[in-house]
Amino acid sequence: MPSPVVLTMGFDPEGTRAVMRAAMRLKIRVRPVHPQEADVPLGELCRTPAPQNLSAPGAPFPGAMLVMAFFPPGLMDRFLQALREANAARGALKAVLTPTNALWAAPQLYAELSRERDAIAAGRAAHAPGGAQRN
Repeated sequence: MPSPVVLTMGFDPEGTRAVMRAAMRLKIRVRPVHPQEADVPLGELCRTPAPQNLSAPGAPFPGAMLVMAFFPPGLMDRFLQALREANAARGALKAVLTPTNALWAAPQLYAELSRERDAIAAGRAAHAPGGAQRN
C-alpha cells in the first residue's frame, strides 16, 4: 500500500504550513495541488510529487479542501485530531480518496462536497429550535 498522503487545495501559505506541521508529526506526506493541476484526476495526484516548475498561474480553487489517501486504520482520527489541536483546516472541505472520486478532478469533488455540506446545513436548520420543520 502506498504511504499516507493528504492533498491540499485552496489554502493560503500559512494554512498549508499548519496542515504540514500536523501531518509531519504523523509521517503523512502533504501534496499541495496547484491550480494548474485542477484537471488531473485525484488518484493520480495522490501518487505523484508536486511539480517543481509551474509556469501559468491557473484559476484558483473556490475554497480549501483536503483529500486523504492510503491512511491505515486509526491514522485518520489522529490526523483530524492534530488538525483540530493546531487550529488548522477549519472550514476546509475534507474527503477520503475512494475508487469513485479517484477518477474525478478536484473541482468535481469540491462541487460534490459543497452540495453535501449545504444539504446537511439545510437539514439542521429545518430541525433547529424555532426553525421550520417539514412533515
